[in-house]
Amino acid sequence: MSQDEFVSAKNGEFWNPTVDVATKQPREVTENSYIVGTFLGYDTEMGPKKNSNLYRFEVSVLEGVKLSEPKIMSFWGSMVLDDMLLVKARIQEGMRAKIQWLGKKTGKKAGSASYHDWDVLLPKGQSTTVNAPVDTKAPIASAPKNVASVPAPAATTAEEDDEMPF
Repeated sequence: MSQDEFVSAKNGEFWNPTVDVATKQPREVTENSYIVGTFLGYDTEMGPKKNSNLYRFEVSVLEGVKLSEPKIMSFWGSMVLDDMLLVKARIQEGMRAKIQWLGKKTGKKAGSASYHDWDVLLPKGQSTTVNAPVDTKAPIASAPKNVASVPAPAATTAEEDDEMPF
C-alpha cells in the first residue's frame, strides 16, 4: 500500500490550489481557486524549518463545487495567508470563511520576490470576536480591513514564503 492511499484523521486531505493534483505541475489561478468551510484550528511550528502554520477546515465547497458531504482539509499557511486569517479576519474555531487563492504576485518594489496572494472572506455580519456565533447560511463578504492588531504569527521572509510546500 502506498502512502497516497491514506488520509490523516486529524488533518484530512491537503488542499493546494497552486498545483494540479494529477500532473503535479503549477496551475493558473481561476475563479474557482477557493474553498468555503468552517475553521477547525491550526498547528504552529510545522514544516522542516518549524516556521509554518497548518490550517484545518471542514470544507463544504471545494474549488467551486458544493460537496455532498463536508470533509476535513488542511493547507499550509504563508506570510500573506497567516496575516489574512489571524490578524485581519481574526478567525476563531467554528467561524465560516471563504479562502481564495489570488495567484502568485511580484512585490511592488523593484527586485522584490514573488509571493502567493490570498483573500479571506467572512459571512456578512459575522463578528471577528472570540466565540462569535456562526450563521452558516449568511452570504460571504470580505474580511474587515485595518482590524486592531492581535499577536502576529512568526514572521517569514519572502524567500521562506516561496519555499512553502505549495
